[in-house]
Amino acid sequence: DGTDSCNVVIWLRSFLLEVGIEIQEPILFHEDNEAYITIGKTVATTKRSEHIDVKHLVIRYWCKEDVLDFVYCESYDQLTDIMTKCLILPYFRRHRANCMSDIHSDDVTGPFKP
Repeated sequence: DGTDSCNVVIWLRSFLLEVGIEIQEPILFHEDNEAYITIGKTVATTKRSEHIDVKHLVIRYWCKEDVLDFVYCESYDQLTDIMTKCLILPYFRRHRANCMSDIHSDDVTGPFKP
């Protein structure tokens, strides 16, 4: 669930602050669930949102404090799907290429150097 991921990020951010690393910008979450984004960003409650679980309200608090932010991402662009779903081959290859795009052979040291 997205709330668990947000809580882990909040914990990591506070840990980094304790060891002297301060993150100025909000942490971006790429989310394909528009309702979840709306719950996180909307401060006002409506008849339909009055029964939202408390754990989601915590996310709303951190969004308001500019610690977290959500951006919409199409479902087929969710990079985390490579770790959580059984993908058809074209999607798997695209996600794998995106995961590996920031790895440069010049940066690799030790026994893994090509």
